Amino acid sequence: DAALRPLTAAWEEKSVIDTARARAESQRYVSVCKRVAWAFTKGAAQSCFRPSRMEVAFGYPGGPPPIALDLPDGTRVLVRGRIDRVDRFDSGAGVYLRVVDYKSGDQRLDPARIYVGMQLQLLLYLEAALQAEPGALPAGAFYQWMGDPLVDQEKKSVIESELAKRLCLKGVMLSDVEVARWMDSGDPPIGIEDVFKKDGTPKKGKLVCTLEELTRLIDSAHETAVRLTEEIRRGGIAASPVVDRSSAAHCQYCAFAGVCRRDPQNRSQDRPLPRMTLQEAISAQPEPEKKQ
Repeated sequence: DAALRPLTAAWEEKSVIDTARARAESQRYVSVCKRVAWAFTKGAAQSCFRPSRMEVAFGYPGGPPPIALDLPDGTRVLVRGRIDRVDRFDSGAGVYLRVVDYKSGDQRLDPARIYVGMQLQLLLYLEAALQAEPGALPAGAFYQWMGDPLVDQEKKSVIESELAKRLCLKGVMLSDVEVARWMDSGDPPIGIEDVFKKDGTPKKGKLVCTLEELTRLIDSAHETAVRLTEEIRRGGIAASPVVDRSSAAHCQYCAFAGVCRRDPQNRSQDRPLPRMTLQEAISAQPEPEKKQ
């Protein structure tokens, strides 16, 4: 609390402590900062990767270039954005980059969502980071949950183990054990998910792929962004939502529900989200055209 005091001192004159509810919410912010700081420092102590850039505004003046989407009719659409963090490690044989996106919820990558175009952000961020440093290799793309998970309080070892599982980086990474060790040398790791068995093979269901597969995944995400942009420009606004198998209320929070006027009882245009492994999602994508 003492370390955070300079940051929270100004709260005494703000509305964030006017009510018991506001004070509890303010304390939650402090708790989140503590938990995430623990995850950052523990993970960094076991990692060769170091943050090289924060709040990377690609496509903005003074920043790295935008991602260029070249549409079939010759139109070029420039995509810009802000990457929360880019980590870098020079192995001597090559420079590896990974991107980290902070999330308020415990979000995970889903191969099916990548395939249909619902989770392109991380991969486009990785493309932008690699574009800004020619010759660098992709190590992975990750979500970082900014949260304060509830864990078993009986033993310190149990607490730290559970915190590591909940707060570690989650995403897609290379199936190269050496690169994984560069990212976290712990056994088990703290900063990233424990994705490998003792014999070095990936555990079932973990999102790992070869360098060729990860490069293809990035290229496929780019091509999907091109396709979706072209559909938008053609006026494609059909009320045909992707239906997540885990939730029936897929349109519940849509800001355009009043305009769409979709009948929730009419499911004829629903597109069920398929069940896919990462390798299936990569194989199902068309081969991206080779860049000139």
